Amino acid sequence: FEEVVSLEEAPAEALVPETGSADERDYGLIAELYQQLKKNFDAIYERRYGVADPTSSIEFIDWRAVGIGCLPGLTFKKQQASKGKDPSNAFKGRRSAYFIEEKGAFIETPVYDGNKLACGMEIKGPAIVEDTLTTTLVIPDYRLKINEFHSYVMEPTA
Repeated sequence: FEEVVSLEEAPAEALVPETGSADERDYGLIAELYQQLKKNFDAIYERRYGVADPTSSIEFIDWRAVGIGCLPGLTFKKQQASKGKDPSNAFKGRRSAYFIEEKGAFIETPVYDGNKLACGMEIKGPAIVEDTLTTTLVIPDYRLKINEFHSYVMEPTA
């Protein structure tokens, strides 16, 4: 999204104070306690395990910092509706796929390129939609609609 900016680019008034935390454990032990970085590690350890050794060293396992920024608003661009519901321009081929809904059988299933689908198009299941980062399975008796934000909306056909 163009609306996502790095912390360096964000205006100062949009930033929320950062928080810090650490995963800690008694030196050499396996169990980790997650808590905000405080001096009361031994009290938390004693509450959890029933004993504590205030003289023992603490081993810090993981460190993390979280920063949250607030932007004035986020807008998504709406797509223009396609000329119809027909997704044939996105058709890639067929593949054998197993559907328990089809009495546990393998059936030849249409495969579509999700990057070529447009707003308003519909795909009736069973079908497979392949995108760059994910694959969506449309089961029998369902249909997949592409909305104006190019999100997939799946609903039963009945």
